[in-house]
Amino acid sequence: MTQMQAVASRERPTLSLLAIVILGFVAGMWMAWQGLATRLTGNMPFAFGGQELWVTLAAAGGLSPAAFGWPLVIVGTSWWGATLGLWMRNKWGWPVTLILGLLSLLHLWMVTLMAAAVLVLLFMPVVRRWGRGE
Repeated sequence: MTQMQAVASRERPTLSLLAIVILGFVAGMWMAWQGLATRLTGNMPFAFGGQELWVTLAAAGGLSPAAFGWPLVIVGTSWWGATLGLWMRNKWGWPVTLILGLLSLLHLWMVTLMAAAVLVLLFMPVVRRWGRGE
């Protein structure tokens, strides 16, 4: 067994997979908390450096910022399930994590950086093999 096979083995998740799970959990927590706080207060909390893209889209559509509270909660909590599915080597975990990473790029600021890092890590060969259940 080569060293590469040992790293990608079923018993030992890779460091890149661990980074995806941690980043996905933190991004999900951030989005879920921000969406819930937006629904409760009507304002977007933690908007560093200006409005989030979600708020700009809502305002362009004539909606209040609270209108995007539930989508943030849904995408944020979906991160937890997607990264858990990826960790457990379910075949749906990799594509769902990819979709959530792309959706989270719209969030801007910290979540965008975390989502971009997840997207880069997802395309590493070791993670792709893990996601296919090999």
